[in-house]
Amino acid sequence: MPLSIPSSPPLILTPLIRHPAAPRIPAQVLALLRKSCEKLIRSDTTFSVTFSALLCPAGKNFLWTLKPYWWEVSPGQWEHRDGQRNPYCDQPQGQSQLQKLSLAISDLTLGSVYLPDISQKCRLRAEELLRVFFVDPETRMDPRVMYAQTNPGQVERGGDRAFIIAPMTTSPLRRVILLPPYSLQSREGDTGEMPLPPPRHPIAAPPVHPPALNTALREWFMEHVDWMESSPQGAEAKGYGNNITIWYHAVLATHRAHLYPTKSVALAHAAFSELQLAHPAPPRFFARELSRTRPRHYVLFTLEPLFLLATQTAHPDFSASYPGSTQPELDQVWGERTRLPQWVVAYLAELVSFAKTVQPGKIETTLEGSGRYEARLAWFERMLDRWAGRKVGLAQPKGEGWSKGWDDHARIMWEMI
Repeated sequence: MPLSIPSSPPLILTPLIRHPAAPRIPAQVLALLRKSCEKLIRSDTTFSVTFSALLCPAGKNFLWTLKPYWWEVSPGQWEHRDGQRNPYCDQPQGQSQLQKLSLAISDLTLGSVYLPDISQKCRLRAEELLRVFFVDPETRMDPRVMYAQTNPGQVERGGDRAFIIAPMTTSPLRRVILLPPYSLQSREGDTGEMPLPPPRHPIAAPPVHPPALNTALREWFMEHVDWMESSPQGAEAKGYGNNITIWYHAVLATHRAHLYPTKSVALAHAAFSELQLAHPAPPRFFARELSRTRPRHYVLFTLEPLFLLATQTAHPDFSASYPGSTQPELDQVWGERTRLPQWVVAYLAELVSFAKTVQPGKIETTLEGSGRYEARLAWFERMLDRWAGRKVGLAQPKGEGWSKGWDDHARIMWEMI
């Protein structure tokens, strides 16, 4: 059965490694960002896995997600139908709560940087959301995600290696945690477009969050990393070999960038290098994904974590390493230490070039045809252009293949590449 076309395309997770003093953000994109942030600031909505109408049987604080492609064909008997999503699996709303939080934190983080007049409001609102989801005992999500991606007929057994598909959405959350405390001063006479002002006193400036919240967030991510590295599900994900293993390394790398910035780069280098050595040529890298019923879908799903992992091979924090430096010196350091290694970019370019040649599987011919696959692949091409120092186009991402096209958040993130 051919897969139906959603009204909007799935969001592509993108990293943020822009130079904080440039380039300029178009006025229309800033307007979209302002609209989103002001709506979030006015709202009193918070997010928590405990707000689900169908809570995890093992405890309300656990993230509980169900494998989406399983259908009950008779009492107690479940059948896997690739690509056919069972509506029952959407009833636990923990994943939806996590995704909504991620999008909110991502926009509020950008608002705290690019919208100086409401910067403080954005930060305070983000802190409120983070406290509810990660800190408050009644509503916090348990860092151990052993009930993510469970089989609907075997909930008591917990999840398996696919748990990593759920916490991957915490990637945008670390943007607000890692946000450098830049002085946010607008430039007089600047109309239409406003660049992010350069860091004035990156070491002396006050922290982004109160120390207690920073400590609580750090403890949460440390416990999550410990669970990933010591649990049976984590061991299975690490050794599985396909996109699940890449997601595992990408999540660990971005967590470590927050927890252990001085050694996170070496660990990311090692993980990326190991992947390249094991799969030196694109056909071999994508071999398992190409053999599946939805090759285009899984090729895109594999590129996402690889690009996230790649960004962690650049130095995560230039200012802390160079206290007291002048602005020109900091600009030079940023350019040197956020540039991805050439071999990393070259490998990514080979994979993206090969991805253009991948043909759709039988059940995804409609879904991934009519330019929709290419429109999503364009996000990775744009990242490569930016990292290679090439000029990127001013046009917004093309969403003509979907009835509603890319949403406002996607249009904002496209410009932030």
